[in-house]
Amino acid sequence: MRRTGLTLAEVAVALCVAALAILPIFTALQSSSSQIYRGINHYQAQFLISELYQQLNNLGITPGFEGLIAPASDLKQLLESCNDKLSDKNIINPRNIRFPGAQTVGLLVSPLPENFVNRQFLVERVFDSSSGELSHDWYKVTIKVVWNEPDGQEAALESYAFLGVRP
Repeated sequence: MRRTGLTLAEVAVALCVAALAILPIFTALQSSSSQIYRGINHYQAQFLISELYQQLNNLGITPGFEGLIAPASDLKQLLESCNDKLSDKNIINPRNIRFPGAQTVGLLVSPLPENFVNRQFLVERVFDSSSGELSHDWYKVTIKVVWNEPDGQEAALESYAFLGVRP
């Protein structure tokens, strides 16, 4: 009568073959893990930029915003004054960062991920309404996010928007 089960030697050989077959997969995963981290970091940076960009688009219709611009007379000064708070590493939960001199108007920001260095506004006035051609002052607002890659190099992603503010 013949046995129908596997012998210990057959099981050992099957395990060795399986281990040798899986080994290249682990090697490939290990070498591509830095690429995976780069992709994750890039996605997180896009999210952080998108979060601020959407709020900037709605600033013009935010109650109280016009009053902030009038005394400051410059969107550049107002937005760049928030840069230190945007890069604060002590933020654990999403937090409302109020504009200087405002009681209710501000930006809701998510915490920076662990390997991120900073995020900031870079604002440049591109058109002044004093010439009389247009009724708004126009600003180019660049949102820049900087992070450290797994290999230690610094990477950055930036995006910009144009905002018109009635003087």
